[in-house]
Amino acid sequence: MAFARLEPYNVPLNAVVAEFIARHDARTRSVAFKTLFDRFIANKQNRSKAYLRALRYTLTHFGRLHDRTVCDIQPGDIDAEMHGMTPTVRNSYLRNLRAIFNFGVKRGWLEANPISRLDFEDVQRGEVVTLTPREAESLMLAANAENDLLPYHALGLFAGIRPLELQRLDWSNVDLAEGHIEITPSVSKTRRRRIIDVEPNLGTWLNHYIEQGGETVGGVTPSSNLRNRLRKIREAAGLDEWTQDVMRHSYASYWLAAHGDINRLTLQMGHESSVMLWEHYNRASTRKNAAAYWKITPPASASTNVVAFLHKH
Repeated sequence: MAFARLEPYNVPLNAVVAEFIARHDARTRSVAFKTLFDRFIANKQNRSKAYLRALRYTLTHFGRLHDRTVCDIQPGDIDAEMHGMTPTVRNSYLRNLRAIFNFGVKRGWLEANPISRLDFEDVQRGEVVTLTPREAESLMLAANAENDLLPYHALGLFAGIRPLELQRLDWSNVDLAEGHIEITPSVSKTRRRRIIDVEPNLGTWLNHYIEQGGETVGGVTPSSNLRNRLRKIREAAGLDEWTQDVMRHSYASYWLAAHGDINRLTLQMGHESSVMLWEHYNRASTRKNAAAYWKITPPASASTNVVAFLHKH
């Protein structure tokens, strides 16, 4: 019966047996989907908390695949689990899954990455969202009431440092005497070092923070209850909606409008090419608004002399 069924395909019975044995052995070596995820996450413990949290969200969403052996999972199985997702969310899950399945391929738990046979969605980029000068000022005044979070907002708005980088940044890398901030590879999202100039109003805000008793040893950003505290500051500033990286976008838009030097901005933002920055931030702000933005300073009672500190480092 086996020979009769194979005859139309002109395939030797030995070839079919060999393929069965190979598949059987592969399944024996393979692991469950959840086991693959857990081992990948354990292997990435040096990555950011946000990245690890995103991985766990991904694992939770694909609950119906948890007990499936990874070598048996087909592209259609994954596609079915992502039905109805927005393009941005779908792409985010696909990126995470691609890395995880590649991890499994390298360890011999499956032969090919099923994500390679799925398409990423085209995401139309909208206009860059920035804070108005008035909104930025309200945010800084609200942060002024929480002095230990004042540097977080000042460095985000007036140096364009990413939120996760701010959480890793140490005061030893902020040099007001030289007028620059060093983003080291261990702090940088892209793992590349960059230097950011301290704008005059940023220096004034940091000096104001010090005059109010702010610490300049250790991490720049306090970690305790950070998310809730940031939300309360935004609420106090009247910012009902908050866009991811809006402080960084505001910095880039107003900096380019004020200085017009796209190459220098590219270096300070830590990008490899100026093309994307030019497309996003050219004429994203008027010079008038940029001038108002860079004049945002602490309450009039604060001293405006920028002092050199951190010599202890």
